[in-house]
Amino acid sequence: MKKIILLLFILIFLFSGCVTLKKDFDQLDKDIEAATESGTKWSSYGPLTSGNIGDSDDFLVRDISDQTLGSTGTQKRYSFSALKTDLQSISEFGFPYDANITLDEDCEAGVDTTDNQLLYYSGALRVLTYKYRQCFTLESPSDSDDNIPIFSLDDGFTVTRLDCRVMGGTSAVVVLNDGTNNLDSMTCLTTETSDTSLSNNTFTALEGMECDIGTVTGSVDWVRMCFTYTITRE
Repeated sequence: MKKIILLLFILIFLFSGCVTLKKDFDQLDKDIEAATESGTKWSSYGPLTSGNIGDSDDFLVRDISDQTLGSTGTQKRYSFSALKTDLQSISEFGFPYDANITLDEDCEAGVDTTDNQLLYYSGALRVLTYKYRQCFTLESPSDSDDNIPIFSLDDGFTVTRLDCRVMGGTSAVVVLNDGTNNLDSMTCLTTETSDTSLSNNTFTALEGMECDIGTVTGSVDWVRMCFTYTITRE
């Protein structure tokens, strides 16, 4: 009786060093017998000649709806070299997409929907986020402090959240704007104050963000403002 071992390959070409797929067994028999497009019978293959899948190796690709693995069907033999060429021409590449996704081996990648983070494993779990945060601090703010340039990017961006607080005194009003239009006017207190209801919060590439100080109550030593933003797709 012939053994049939179905090899499923997940190829990730986004990370260096992940193109070569390593086998887990010393003499991995290619007992999957590939059928041609005309649907001929299966035939045996010998073991891999080295520890890695190489360009000269072949494996079976078939329609996932074909569950019989019989002598006819949608299965087709592909060389590893041809498969690499085909995959490199694909315009879209999908990742596993789920909450609390588990990644624990090099070259694995996926999207954790808990906070929409792109994760990949390379010696340890790495996290890429779509959100960014910048903070700035002003000493002894005064209502005469106006049009202070604070931020600009090569890419467009959208501000999604503001957070601020003061140290010393009671409060200070901080206004962020693009030089003309205000995002928000926030009264910063000695406890953290946040706001996500913003206006005019989209900036184009190289457009500057400025800060104005409004009414200051008490002897405020410092005011700190943070803003969260996302990058605009070019």
